[in-house]
Amino acid sequence: MSLISFLRCVKQSNIPKALTVFQKTTSTHANNNTFKTLTVNSSSSSHIEQFKCILPSENLFSIVSQRGAATTKALTSKKSSSIEITVPEPPKRPSSSYLLFFKDHHDQVQAELDADMGERAPSTQVMAHIGKLWKSLPKSEAQVYKDKAKQLSEEYQRKKVAWKEKLTPLQEEVIRQQKMDHDQTIKERKLKKLFEETEKPKRPKRAQAINLMDIADIESSLEDGDGNQKEKFTKYIHAKTEKWKSLPEEEKEALRELAREQNKQAESNYHKKLAEWVLSMYDEDMLDVVTKDEAKIVLHQLNMPKRRKTALQIFQMSDLGKEMGVTVATAKTMFESLPSGQKEHFNNLSKNDKKRAEREFEEWMDGLKERNLGGYAKALVKKSRAIKSSSEKVVKEEKTSKKKTKATKGKSKKKVEKSSAKKK
Repeated sequence: MSLISFLRCVKQSNIPKALTVFQKTTSTHANNNTFKTLTVNSSSSSHIEQFKCILPSENLFSIVSQRGAATTKALTSKKSSSIEITVPEPPKRPSSSYLLFFKDHHDQVQAELDADMGERAPSTQVMAHIGKLWKSLPKSEAQVYKDKAKQLSEEYQRKKVAWKEKLTPLQEEVIRQQKMDHDQTIKERKLKKLFEETEKPKRPKRAQAINLMDIADIESSLEDGDGNQKEKFTKYIHAKTEKWKSLPEEEKEALRELAREQNKQAESNYHKKLAEWVLSMYDEDMLDVVTKDEAKIVLHQLNMPKRRKTALQIFQMSDLGKEMGVTVATAKTMFESLPSGQKEHFNNLSKNDKKRAEREFEEWMDGLKERNLGGYAKALVKKSRAIKSSSEKVVKEEKTSKKKTKATKGKSKKKVEKSSAKKK
């Protein structure tokens, strides 16, 4: 069981289970003094005193996390406050040789430039002047700063090693998560800037039928009304809703049809602009910023032929499948229960469809090669069929395991109920 599972046990006040996990973990990390900062304050139980002997503080759900001004929450609960982990302040990185020189000469250069200009010199000018001084510095004097920077760097490495040795596994996990969050934030910020610079089209907002009706009378009635903006907005929404309810069904359907047409047109325009943007990203060798779904949209714009259908898919869409009431959940089981002759029939249909898909795909690619878009199409196909990343797989596996756990719990409860009913 992972450390996060341990915290989850504690958060749910499952003290016996948490103790078991704790003992297993401490046997693995005996020298690390694991969970030293974890504390207990839960419902009265015989296990709490046992838990307090290991974790002597008083509050189970107040493990304070401080790293600079940031606080990392490991878990949150609706019934209790968050569990947090204390992370000691890491040693500060040392200054480089140039920064050491900069600190020594900044005040002097600032004063000289202020005297020459008769006013406060801008910081950019001061920095440029110090940069010139650094470049013109004799090697012997520059070496003094380099040696000092090297000494500070070695001292920093020693402090960092000592700091890491004192960290518990929980603290290491918090730091790792903080780094991942920081890297993700930087990545999103860079992508947002890139999308703005390259004018990536934004998906249009869907038009709502209720917003397409004539509401000039409602707006005019509220222009001179009393009340603040919030009250006026509330009245406006209420009046608009009441007017929509009072409309005849024919007018409502006409507005719905108009909204569908506008949405369809807006979506079509978005797809065309997106295709142009994706092509520009390919030309700039930046196709990695294009998502899998966006690649599929562009391939649809290029009229890519449909992929082959499996025997199971053909069975689901067949008349036989519809008669049997096949669903996505039951399709595989029902297909396996078919007679061998029927299964062979659907397998042959799938093989024929595979040949069709391969033939149409080759013809489609040949047509794109004539337009010098063969490499572009291949890259998009690869992007659209890319295997999910390891992080996405982990999330999917966690969701699957949770569903299995719930299912097994439900079965065990039913077994207990049946056994108790038999005993009675």
